[in-house]
Amino acid sequence: MIDVSKRDIALAAIVALAGIVIGVYIVVFRDAAPDKADQLRGHNARGVSLMQTGQLNDAVEEFQKAVDLDPEYVYGHINLGIAYFHSGADDRARQTLSSVEALDPVNAHLNYVLARLDLLQGQEAAAIERFNEVLRLDPNDAYTNYYLGKIYFDAGRIPEARERLEKAIQVDGSLAAAHYNLGLVLLQAGDEKRGLNEMLTYNKFVIRRSADELGQRVYLEEGIYARAVEDPDGPSDAATASTGIGVRFADVVASSGIQFVHGAAATPEFEPGQRIASDPRFLREHVAPYYGSGAAFLDFDGDGHLDLYVVNAGPTEASSGNALYRNERDGTFADVTSQAGVGHTGQGMGVAFGDFDNDRDPDLYITNFGPDVLYRNDGDGTFTDITVEAGIDGAGFGMGATFVDYDHDGFLDLFVANYVDARGMTAGATIRFPQELPGQCNVLYRNTGDGAFVDMTVEAGLDGIARSVTPVFLDYDGDNDTDLYLGNDGQPGVLYSNNRDGSFADVTTKAGLAGVTASRGVAAGDYNGDSFVDLLVNSGTTNGVWLLSNRGDGSFAADASFQQAAGAGEDRRAWGASFVDYDNDGYLDVMLVVDQPEGAVVLYRNLGDGGFVDATADVGLQGVGGAGGRGLTLGDHDSDGDVDVFVVRNGANPMLLENEGGARNTWLKVTTVGDGSNRMGLGSKVEVKAGGRRQKREVSGGSGYLSQNSPNLLFGLGEEQQIGMVHVLWPSGLRQRPNDVAVNQALTVTEQGRKSSCPLLYTWDGDQYTFISDFLGAGFIGILVGPDTYYQPDSDEYVKVDGRLLRERDGKYTIRITEQLEEVSYLDQVRLLVVDHPSDTEVYPNEVLKMGPPFPEFEVHVTGDARPPVSATDGDGRDILSAISEFDRAYPTFQLLPYQGIAKSHSVVLDLGDLSGAERVLLLMDGWIEYWNSESVRQALDDGIALQAPILQVWRDDEGRWVTVIEDLGFPAGLPKTMTVDLTGVFPSDDYRVRIATNMEVYWDRIRVSTANDVAAVNIATLKPDQADLHWRGYPKLHLPDGNNPPVFLYDQPNDSAPLGDQAGYYTRFGDVTPLLDAPDDQYVIMHHGEEIAISFSADEAGPLPQGWKRDFLVYVDGYVKDMWADTAYGSTVAPLPFHDMSSYPYTDQEAYPDDRRRQEYLREYNTRWIGRSLP
Repeated sequence: MIDVSKRDIALAAIVALAGIVIGVYIVVFRDAAPDKADQLRGHNARGVSLMQTGQLNDAVEEFQKAVDLDPEYVYGHINLGIAYFHSGADDRARQTLSSVEALDPVNAHLNYVLARLDLLQGQEAAAIERFNEVLRLDPNDAYTNYYLGKIYFDAGRIPEARERLEKAIQVDGSLAAAHYNLGLVLLQAGDEKRGLNEMLTYNKFVIRRSADELGQRVYLEEGIYARAVEDPDGPSDAATASTGIGVRFADVVASSGIQFVHGAAATPEFEPGQRIASDPRFLREHVAPYYGSGAAFLDFDGDGHLDLYVVNAGPTEASSGNALYRNERDGTFADVTSQAGVGHTGQGMGVAFGDFDNDRDPDLYITNFGPDVLYRNDGDGTFTDITVEAGIDGAGFGMGATFVDYDHDGFLDLFVANYVDARGMTAGATIRFPQELPGQCNVLYRNTGDGAFVDMTVEAGLDGIARSVTPVFLDYDGDNDTDLYLGNDGQPGVLYSNNRDGSFADVTTKAGLAGVTASRGVAAGDYNGDSFVDLLVNSGTTNGVWLLSNRGDGSFAADASFQQAAGAGEDRRAWGASFVDYDNDGYLDVMLVVDQPEGAVVLYRNLGDGGFVDATADVGLQGVGGAGGRGLTLGDHDSDGDVDVFVVRNGANPMLLENEGGARNTWLKVTTVGDGSNRMGLGSKVEVKAGGRRQKREVSGGSGYLSQNSPNLLFGLGEEQQIGMVHVLWPSGLRQRPNDVAVNQALTVTEQGRKSSCPLLYTWDGDQYTFISDFLGAGFIGILVGPDTYYQPDSDEYVKVDGRLLRERDGKYTIRITEQLEEVSYLDQVRLLVVDHPSDTEVYPNEVLKMGPPFPEFEVHVTGDARPPVSATDGDGRDILSAISEFDRAYPTFQLLPYQGIAKSHSVVLDLGDLSGAERVLLLMDGWIEYWNSESVRQALDDGIALQAPILQVWRDDEGRWVTVIEDLGFPAGLPKTMTVDLTGVFPSDDYRVRIATNMEVYWDRIRVSTANDVAAVNIATLKPDQADLHWRGYPKLHLPDGNNPPVFLYDQPNDSAPLGDQAGYYTRFGDVTPLLDAPDDQYVIMHHGEEIAISFSADEAGPLPQGWKRDFLVYVDGYVKDMWADTAYGSTVAPLPFHDMSSYPYTDQEAYPDDRRRQEYLREYNTRWIGRSLP
């Protein structure tokens, strides 16, 4: 990665290198009409900003607007091509860049991206020519040198490869792939010592950086010439502040039913910095109450109205009871602490909530001076203390805490900030508090997904000792992972960057934050509307309050205008802190809770033009509340469309500040519900566009001071009456745009994740039914694969079952087929093939999912010599051999695109070793696929990206390039399976390398090659079902064994319901369905989700197993599957029924499901169960 200083220098050079034509164009451009010039610069600047935050489609829109406005605006054309390149629309990228090449043929950006496109498409000679043109303009570009070195190495031009790769490392020593390829070059040149050293250097980068970082083509990792170009005249996109509306806050706590009184002394006997008795009792009775406490708005009972949890810290247990207040929906609250079981009487400091078990109910974590407490929400208005059961061992001086999915596995983890370690206090002495006590180690608990947590602090690199107060997770660098800012008292805060491998790196100094010397309250938000998340940090001392603007390059700078408004250096004794759009004008204001007699709350209004003004008196908060202010939480408790405020005050009643007037401006409230991501959607980024402005917010956990705001995001829209766009980026990487969203409404967005796959197969293993895989992935009907083109299904499949996983039970082999996703299954025939073979061999069906005919014919491959390739690299030359050598759920990674099942074009290159003399060459490829669907295909097509089926290429020495020999290689049919590929006769020479490329989301776990002939004897017995019964089962629990996809399913742990839609129509009635599974005659068992077929086969018909042989099985199924995505043909209904002789699905008007007497009797006798909103 290029460091900031090098990049700044490089970017300056880029402008100089933009070419003569751009220089001429700028002269003409500056003479253009000012309005048009401003519009062009504005579109370009917004596009560049969107590129930096990964919003590629929106960036394309901005650059296209610039090009449409002025077809000769070179910056617009180049940036549009770069945006297409990063979004995977390679053909559009080439077309766009080629169209402007005549205007600026010596542009480094243009030549670099075109060279990358040449390389991706196997045109190495053209790539060399263009890369050399870039080097002529900038000889010190690391990435250009690297790619040239890689090309030369692949072509056997070793001296040139070495020269380029050494130059790349000289310029940028952190370019891991350059170290790896230079190592290969040196080893081949005979310099073993240096070659191994380069490999070791590469391995250090692999350990330090995640597989995602090393294996993906991402915006900032493609080099400076693949980044969008800023117009040197700068943007002209300043927003104009609204004139403001009259808003007042009224403290209504006295009439709200909230009787809470904080247990700390109203006049404290302790102040930070004074000398105190070195006695834990003094800490308990005076210090801990002084620092407490926090509060949280949350909907604990799921009724859609915000309830309130308040933490307490008095000198005794009797004065330390926490409280839960239920919203009565009439402006009042009822104390339900006792009924709910959450009245912990330890000395409470902070509160965090999150749905750690993904059961749709928010759970509570309470930090204490003493043992912390984890409450599980039982969903019936009560909670259970599961601290010990969950493996939580928090005992000390806990402060702020937050739930967060730091590893993006769909389960909320937990971070706890701890203050001081009082264990070493010496009786009889005095100490200055907190300066003379060491900090206590913070804790990161990883959620294992089964109700327990594991301490991962050390592994994550977060075990530094500090007096920590407030953790805030945010994506400060826009790379779609979760970073951490940790506020420390009396010590500098620390910014940690997520390495994406379960660890974090301290980037405080690099980010320019080392001067932020202390912090209590911390908040994150985009206050200036540039799509980068900023920081609000208060010190609680004369160090004042910092508003830190994110520059967009990984660094921050203090906002001088805010410092002026807030009084730099003024001791406001601030505690709680939050961004808040109190007047719904679309600009985030700043609210602080202070410990001052003249008032508990200070409010600074964001003017929208870069300035702030103290609005405390304007909103009626001057002199309100008095001293003792600590934590605050924000939320719309009365559901009127503006934000209310709750403030905890030591030794006093709290304040419930009701917003009066904010809803006169329009608004939108967004609630996220994850499905694939964590259920609360913590970490989701929501963007709203109304009028000419965009706002971007992130659903976050604990922040401020010991508190947490409502997770419902409230967007103020000013006077706008229409919403142009709502966009959600989920932690899973899925992007979603709800349609037809109106102002002044509460919008719930549910993640549209994996809701369709295939039926699932379970077999009796002697102890239980165990999950095998899904099936009929090739049998999907009605799915778009191209413009007005639908997938042609292959209706049958053989699924291998290892003999250890299917055991005889009471003379029967029994299997279960379940349907538990948002789809309808049509099952026509089932068979069990018993395959006996010598124990030193393996057997596999000739199965692979192809995009169209010819489909694979039935065959059983027998092998005993399968081995991994000699070497394996991804498309960028990174070693992936270890990832594909073992069947271990470890997969090479690649860059995903915002369309389910579709990725950036990626490839693997395999050297299969010496295959000379082999009569047969068979690839055995274990893997799985994240299916695309009709909606994701349509979205991708709209953006110029078509599905690319996996292709297989071989190297032609005589042509010096990769040549495609199999246009439709196929892929694994769903969840993990083994696909087979016959490569006999495909190699034109004794170079046995193959390249497999696709843009589908295919994950390879293990790849092996076999040269054994299928000559070993096998015995195959085909068994018909002797009993098949259709009935209700429920939804077996989805489980991630290692916290990562692909999932498995736990048959013995079914859920009773699932949030799935219904495809209306007649389904097969429950009971005996054995006759329907006898033959492929279009008489189906039609299954709804939540149902299963229990099938048994007579084991006697298999015959005895020969001595020294092994018994495996193949389950054969014939049928179809149809999901209910909006763009699936007839996706909302069961009908029209498919049939084997149809030309396609949907079929033509000249075709119809057979209407003979036998089919009519079948429909009348079996398909009698209507499911849907109403009868037809």
